[in-house]
Amino acid sequence: MEPSQHALTREETERCVDEIQPVPLDQYGSDLWFQQHILAERLNNRAHYSVQHQVEEFVGDLLAERGKLAVLAANLIRIGAWKAHVWPKLDPAVLQQAHIKAYFLLFHEATLMNLLEIVLFHQPHVLALGPVLPDLIDYCATRVAWLNTAEATAARAPQEVPPAASPAQLAAPSDPAADLQAHRTQLQFTIAMTSISVLRYITECGEALPLGAQQRLFGHHDVPAAAIYLIHNAPWIRRRVSTDAKAASPAPGRREATLERFNEGRWEALAHDDVPRLGKTEAQVWLLLYNLLLEPAFQTRYPFTAFRVRHVMSLSDVFTATLRDQLPVIERLERYVAQVAILHATRSEQAGAGEEAAENAARAMAQVVELSDLAVQIDSADWNAHRGRRRRHARTERRRRRQQQRSIPAGAARPLV
Repeated sequence: MEPSQHALTREETERCVDEIQPVPLDQYGSDLWFQQHILAERLNNRAHYSVQHQVEEFVGDLLAERGKLAVLAANLIRIGAWKAHVWPKLDPAVLQQAHIKAYFLLFHEATLMNLLEIVLFHQPHVLALGPVLPDLIDYCATRVAWLNTAEATAARAPQEVPPAASPAQLAAPSDPAADLQAHRTQLQFTIAMTSISVLRYITECGEALPLGAQQRLFGHHDVPAAAIYLIHNAPWIRRRVSTDAKAASPAPGRREATLERFNEGRWEALAHDDVPRLGKTEAQVWLLLYNLLLEPAFQTRYPFTAFRVRHVMSLSDVFTATLRDQLPVIERLERYVAQVAILHATRSEQAGAGEEAAENAARAMAQVVELSDLAVQIDSADWNAHRGRRRRHARTERRRRRQQQRSIPAGAARPLV
């Protein structure tokens, strides 16, 4: 099948891949960053086109062969640090004047994450990340843990429109700063859900995964525990309650509840028959947990403590016949949980606490040894100085554009800025 007129050809993709380069922290929002954002968008669109139309998936191969996958992952980690440290300190007036560019700054992280989700499906592409792989695991595991927080619960709450809102109120202009904050929360939730898939693809490497990456999965973050919490909390499901003001008597103004499932970046209403069915994200969590607990190369990296035994045994209440029918690997995971319960039934609470304390000490030692240079650069950045440089750059850019507009003769076509 030939690519459509809107999809990149292989030659165009090669040129885009060659132009991928690292973006320093102090260059976010600059012309260099905008160029890299356009390249990431084009590569992401081509990667999705290849998957949807089942044609050759050469985007990931080119990125891996030319060493650009690690560059994209490093840029993703940098933009995550930029959002965490710089964005809260930006002047609201600056965001209001340049809210379109500010939105693209937020959206850039989701674009990079979506692209990595597509290309990291293949094991060689995961291993091509090299020394950046532990940092990517840190990035994803932090966002998966965020899904179990109260902030994530508030982020997935549906935004209800007041039933008494008039057409004039609905048509009134919104606050750009409030809109940006809402977009940031929504994108943060979407990125966290995508991180589940990326972690699952990383764990598919099994024994080929470097020891440093395994340490980040089990020692530093305890991703199995976070995955079990996700299964119990089910952040991919929410309940939308609507008020039917036109309901007939005798129950006017009755409240009706509708279940919604998060799928492919948006919330979709669930029919009654679809509620027991596994969604894509939920299946990814189960497969991630299956890899973490049953991969032979990983079992020696995850010693059981009393807390972990109780946590794993809590899955016994979740296994159902419907779940087994939809995901056959659940049967083996269920047997594993039963074996854990039997083998550790006689373990005393004191012994478990001692093992947990020893593991925490080893975890602290590994954290100092295995941190990469990229994480050190992010933690040691002078965020206040960076914010000042970005403000000066924004003012200079506005002055330059105003001068360009004044220099254009009257009646001439003005460029779109």
